[in-house]
Amino acid sequence: MVERPKERDEITIEIELKSEGCDKAMLSEEIAGKFHSLCQLRPDRVEFVAAGTIGEGAKMVIDLRKWG
Repeated sequence: MVERPKERDEITIEIELKSEGCDKAMLSEEIAGKFHSLCQLRPDRVEFVAAGTIGEGAKMVIDLRKWG
């Protein structure tokens, strides 16, 4: 998701885990690092959401910024 509070774009990556038995802090850092290496942007947050939250065929990028 991309939002723009206070005139600054913020990126949040939401991840739905298949299994809860992982080190979320380490996984969050790894995901943020890979995102940065691919996009040259650093996400502000990596959030883990409950299973079933992200539907099949959901948009990959959700732009919530308001212009004007």
